[in-house]
Amino acid sequence: MIKSFLSRNRIKLAAFITLLLVSSVVGQQKPSPQSSPLGRGGLQNESAIGRDDDSLWKQLDNRVGEIVEKFDGVMGVAIVDLTDGRTILRDADRVFPTASSIKIAILLELYHQDQEAWAGAQAKAKLNDVYNFDPKELVEFSQIMAGLTPGVTRITNRDLAQFMVAVSDNTAANILIDRVGKDNVNAMLRGLGLTKTTLRRKMMDFAAARRGEENVSTPQEMARLLEAIYKGKLLNKELNQQFIKQLSTLKESYIPHDLPAGVQVANKPGNLQNVRTDSGIVFVKNHPFAMSVMTSNARDERAAERAISEIALEAYRYFEMRSKSSQQRFAQSDRFGHVCFETNDKRMKALTFTVLVWITFAATGFSRIGEDEKQIEARYGKPGKDLGTHGDVHELGYISGGFMVLVDFVNGISQREGFANPDTSPLSPQSVEEILRMSAPEGTSWKQAPASGDDRTWTRSDNKVIAVFPALRKFLFVQDVSFVQPKQ
Repeated sequence: MIKSFLSRNRIKLAAFITLLLVSSVVGQQKPSPQSSPLGRGGLQNESAIGRDDDSLWKQLDNRVGEIVEKFDGVMGVAIVDLTDGRTILRDADRVFPTASSIKIAILLELYHQDQEAWAGAQAKAKLNDVYNFDPKELVEFSQIMAGLTPGVTRITNRDLAQFMVAVSDNTAANILIDRVGKDNVNAMLRGLGLTKTTLRRKMMDFAAARRGEENVSTPQEMARLLEAIYKGKLLNKELNQQFIKQLSTLKESYIPHDLPAGVQVANKPGNLQNVRTDSGIVFVKNHPFAMSVMTSNARDERAAERAISEIALEAYRYFEMRSKSSQQRFAQSDRFGHVCFETNDKRMKALTFTVLVWITFAATGFSRIGEDEKQIEARYGKPGKDLGTHGDVHELGYISGGFMVLVDFVNGISQREGFANPDTSPLSPQSVEEILRMSAPEGTSWKQAPASGDDRTWTRSDNKVIAVFPALRKFLFVQDVSFVQPKQ
């Protein structure tokens, strides 16, 4: 029966091994403030998929570098992978005028104060606070506010925020600055560790601008601000969702300009004379990323806009490729990873071969089949990944003794273990011997069964466990006889 199963599933298992190579990277170095091919000084993991993914990441970094290099002006770029924190940085610590992109910070402080007000804090702005329109407060580029009826129109702070985000209404922004307080905006930014991002003046205050009181930031700080928003570092879950939804309002902007229709982008562009900026989160399924591109001294403002859109598209293509690869991987593992053993006309429990992300390294010494989760944890340490429950089978992934270990529990008791090298290279004969030795309690031993094609099997002397080493030589399965029920 085992031979039949392995024969039917050899191709599928090979495909799974290939897909497993795209599993996530375990270790990373600390971020470098300068641009590097990998944005964070490189990845420590040297698995096959790490090398493949690094190659694509380098291509993106190189492409961004080319766009920056040919730009006739000054450009800074920061791209942050929101799934693993990797960055691409090009002149990302240079201080630029933010133009209207600073409105992201104004919006965030409004939501922050609303949260504080509901918690009992006094003198805080709320989203539902009402504003009575006063035409004396109008400034240029206020398409919505200029059309309101004096003495009649009453709107909320949330409405003002919507005008500010959707059409970059400057009067709405200025009213919100008065209501939340410029100093409070800057204090919030400092609390997030952003030391260069500063709101210094209201919109259209040219006198302040001539005095050098410009609203400024860096591409890296804008991207980090968006990362903090995405991770919910300032707002509770409900408010954070509302914030992102409002910031995702469709608008004329550069990041989404060339992206496929329907892609959610939470962003705020900005423009001044010879200045173009855009900062936002692009919600690629399973692989969202934050980006900020800031330019100044642009000889051709249209070229600056096109460059931002081009960088956004290049980044989107990379993350979309990762997303599709991830979706395909899990679809494939679900399609052919749940395999069944048959015996006595009864279909047995499913065993799942699932992509693992291991972050836990534990002491050597493998579990014995039949132990509970606490006993397994005492041997391996805490699991690096909980792979969920499939039918009666609860799966946990570990690393121990240099091997990846997948443990299947049924009713809380271990029934099966799968062992492989972390890079999924073939297990050596010495590795197989080590796994078998560590899987044999004191007083037991393994006896190899007669050759079965290219597959190898063993039976433990207590007749409670069998081990199966498929011809692919990349996984060794140790499992409870009652769980697998091979034909007699």
